[in-house]
Amino acid sequence: MFMETTLSLHVGHDATAMFIDDKDYIAISEERISRVKNYNGFPIKAIKTIFKQKKVNWPDIKKLIITSTSLKNSRSYKNHYFFSFINQDFSNEISLYGRFLFLCSIFKKKKSFHEYLKEFLYVNRFRGKILYYDHHLCHITSSLATYPINNSYLLSLDGGGDNLNWSFYSYFNFKLKLLENSKSFYQNKEFSVHDTPADVYSNTTKYLGFKRLRDEGKVMGLSASGKPIYVEYFKSILKFENGRFKSKFGPQKRSLLKTLHYYFNFFLFGINYDYLQIRDMKNLLANYTSKEDISASLQIFCEEITHQFLDYLSKKYKFKSEKLLLSGGFFSNVVINKKIKERKDINNVFIVPNMGDGGLVLGGIYNSLKKEDKKKFSDIQKNVFFGNTSSQFQAKGKYNLLKFKKESLYDYISECLIKNKIVGVINNKMEFGPRALGNRSILANPSKFNITDILNKKLKRSDFMPFAPMIRDVDAKDILENYSSEDYTARFMTITYNVKSEFKKKLKNIIHKDNTIRVQVIDKFQNDLCYNILTQFYKKTGIPCLINTSFNIHEEPIVMDIEDGLRALDNNVVDLIVNEKEVLKKK
Repeated sequence: MFMETTLSLHVGHDATAMFIDDKDYIAISEERISRVKNYNGFPIKAIKTIFKQKKVNWPDIKKLIITSTSLKNSRSYKNHYFFSFINQDFSNEISLYGRFLFLCSIFKKKKSFHEYLKEFLYVNRFRGKILYYDHHLCHITSSLATYPINNSYLLSLDGGGDNLNWSFYSYFNFKLKLLENSKSFYQNKEFSVHDTPADVYSNTTKYLGFKRLRDEGKVMGLSASGKPIYVEYFKSILKFENGRFKSKFGPQKRSLLKTLHYYFNFFLFGINYDYLQIRDMKNLLANYTSKEDISASLQIFCEEITHQFLDYLSKKYKFKSEKLLLSGGFFSNVVINKKIKERKDINNVFIVPNMGDGGLVLGGIYNSLKKEDKKKFSDIQKNVFFGNTSSQFQAKGKYNLLKFKKESLYDYISECLIKNKIVGVINNKMEFGPRALGNRSILANPSKFNITDILNKKLKRSDFMPFAPMIRDVDAKDILENYSSEDYTARFMTITYNVKSEFKKKLKNIIHKDNTIRVQVIDKFQNDLCYNILTQFYKKTGIPCLINTSFNIHEEPIVMDIEDGLRALDNNVVDLIVNEKEVLKKK
């Protein structure tokens, strides 16, 4: 039997498309092509790129998956943006143009998302099946497609999707079973976005002057430099009681006055998101001493309430030494992931590499597969190089192309790194998810005393954001405390580790203020190029790691192809670009 050609779409924040057939699968986020970070809308360019690479079109697709059930019958004004293929960040302020489009949509006939979709697909001669899957189920199954670990528990937690904030499943005897979710505790199906620590984290990020659903990592970075003196405030707005998160704001039924106030905020300030928590912070945290102290307090609060949640699950389901698979945007917080791993009732944690909404497409694909087709995901994923293959380097105009035999290439690049050159890597298939894992990375020498300042200036980054190291699997146990070869999640930069004392001096430029590093462990089978460059660098310097940061300028998406890389080369973000055979430099 042949697997049905399937396309899975996440429409909304971090719009993404994934394709699968008998031969292969490919997944691309819209942001990589549009060059709009965290693109919010319909992933039309990602679809076109996938179709071009796979030489298919809409009539060839037998199943189309949408990773949301509530979207199907939604008559939101957002549909007008989605099917006009316009990016609009509903998590932050909507632009004047976006507000103008909203006014235009008022005078159009209100149609459901499904009606819009059917019209679009009919024009494009799609005649297959359309399937809608629950948001949190897709989070859960994206974990299972990455870590098919029998006798494990699976937890998703985020700011909300399909009227859920979290879901908890078991996977025993190779059967996935829903144990409970946030809806289990709500009466009359009421739902509040505020009943989750993810919402508190996002709103605090906004309160501190950053962007919601984008800059939470900056707040986590700041937290290591502050004092947790406002923890009690955060405890006052969200508690975990009787098996559920409970916000002091609760579900907000919109009266006529509140509706008028909502539209006033929307048209005057572009505010579409719920403003209650942020307004409360402005009132009660108005005299805060520093962003660092707020961030530290938020981080400690979220760690504590996460442990309360896990204590509840542990007691109810009699945890002893469990394997826990984590998904949802909340678990992009690598410090919280580390604290969970250190629990005595947890044997190991496995964080899905694309833990946010972009990863839903993988879960959607998994849900749609027949039992025999799920064998394609029966092994633990050692990499997530699911994206497009980079086009070839070419020597033209102002660029020189240097060709090497393999050993000579590794020697040459390691020497460049020792001379403190900044090396861009664009090699083979692009990573799926928010982390650059060696195929769209920037490599640098961690021993140069001011390397952080150099990279921050080149990448236009904030100086409090730590850089991550890349180390070889054969060295990981020597460098990292409590590391095991079973820590597969360490391959994807989704957890932090303490550094052993003997390596603290050598790695001092990349150790964060809390004595941790967000590491990527690599092996020679999954990333031959970076592994061998690192091997040569270690031999010559005695330093067992390289800085690996994403190949992009700050606030831009990771580069997709060599054309994006050349712009970085032109702007002196990197000094050279390398693949497994060649080096590209400016003349």
